[in-house]
Amino acid sequence: MDTEQFTSGPEITRPVEYNSRELILYALGINSNDPRFTYELHDDFAAFPTYPIVLTFKGAEEGALPFPSDMMKAFPEAPLEGVKVLLDAEKIIEKVNELPKDGARLTMVGRTVGVHKKGSGAFVEQVFKIVDDTGKVYYRLVDGKFLVGAKDFKDSGVTHSKTAPPPEEAPTHTLEEKTLENIASLYRLSGDYNPLHVDPNIAGKAGFEKPIMHGQCTLGHVARQILDAVANGDQKKFKSIQLRFAAPVYPGETLLTEVWKVSATEFIFQTKVKETGKVCVNNGRFFLNPEAPKIPPAADGATEMKVTAKRSAAFYAASACSFLRGVEAKPAEGDKPAVEAKPAVNDLRISGLGEAINTAVSAALKVEAEGLGTITRVQTAYPEMDGSGRGVPQVFVDVKKK
Repeated sequence: MDTEQFTSGPEITRPVEYNSRELILYALGINSNDPRFTYELHDDFAAFPTYPIVLTFKGAEEGALPFPSDMMKAFPEAPLEGVKVLLDAEKIIEKVNELPKDGARLTMVGRTVGVHKKGSGAFVEQVFKIVDDTGKVYYRLVDGKFLVGAKDFKDSGVTHSKTAPPPEEAPTHTLEEKTLENIASLYRLSGDYNPLHVDPNIAGKAGFEKPIMHGQCTLGHVARQILDAVANGDQKKFKSIQLRFAAPVYPGETLLTEVWKVSATEFIFQTKVKETGKVCVNNGRFFLNPEAPKIPPAADGATEMKVTAKRSAAFYAASACSFLRGVEAKPAEGDKPAVEAKPAVNDLRISGLGEAINTAVSAALKVEAEGLGTITRVQTAYPEMDGSGRGVPQVFVDVKKK
């Protein structure tokens, strides 16, 4: 079978919706007791950053859902021959912007992007983005599934799968948590009503001793463990998580997560079931948003000149020179008002944002060219503007009067 017909298809669009109660329910379903995620009146109340993964199940629906849900059916897997069972394989969750904490009606856009042979079946990847009516992106998701038994097909598309083997040295953090016996019954209320996780008969037919935890419930537990350890649970610092499900976890078992610090913003991790020693999550990578560099303040008594794109470079160059040259007093003459004398400043900070950075630099260079001052320091930053998730270049140029 030529699978390019699936990986070259158009994007599918479906509405998704949630409210603050559902955010709290999800947090409880991953065993969080942090009021920042479980108490809607807390000053820092917010969605736990892995919450959006459940929207691929529930869409805009409420209440108990059939399995598979209508939302799942809207984004079908590639219908390959010989498939015996479909398993969650890999996930990537990337936060681009904060979800509105009081709930929202948004749009999920997604499609199948890759079908590749792997082991005894196929690895199929779908990508999604969650956007609002203006096109603002809140999250990007990659959902990888393993289709056991798939055969007679050709590879197509791309893969986002990356390996992340644990380093040989001792982990930076070792995190332990015993899961609740009834956690699957609680987690399913967020939208994944697969009976495999609560019905012993169905679990037995699938080859399990008893119902297993949702893979995405395990994901939530692990993400919470790591966020607590490396960022004091501050969801604003969360950027993304990637992992692969390696083995099932039974409710009541203990998750033992080992975390290796690669840099200030990157961590590798794996999780084992303590009781058995089996690795249940591997290829784990966890990223934090980088801390914005702190720009030292201007010199004491310095005058600050903020440059914009509304005026010409010549205007700001002349203004900078005037600050360092000073202004002589002039009497009123005709229609022109009197000009008050202004002494020259000793220190001047010139700053520009976005398109104005070149104008700011030009003004500082003009001051030097005129012999009025010396550039003592140039600093740059990339602040995020208007919740866009993207940095905008900013420059600060400090000039000392000669």
